[in-house]
Amino acid sequence: MILTNSGKQAEKRQKGFTLIELLAVFVILAVLAGIAVPFIGGILENARLDATRSTAVNFYEASRLYLIGENKEFKNAEVTVSDMVDAGYISEPLKDGWGKVIKK
Repeated sequence: MILTNSGKQAEKRQKGFTLIELLAVFVILAVLAGIAVPFIGGILENARLDATRSTAVNFYEASRLYLIGENKEFKNAEVTVSDMVDAGYISEPLKDGWGKVIKK
């Protein structure tokens, strides 16, 4: 208890945050999260697309090496993933950016 100059008792203020202050911080964080989530989702989608493009380029280059190594005509050639695995040009199954195995 604290005595003021007039001799009356003044209430001692407790330390901490009020409910309104906590709610205001919560609302601000919710707004920031609402902005960030779609942005991060777009980044993840672009990363998956880039991984799929990279897999396609790697398959193209491996198929070129396969055709050269097998002395086959490159024009109108059909190369499958199983041909590449059997010949040793691909050591593990190809996957797209979403983790699905490319079978054909």
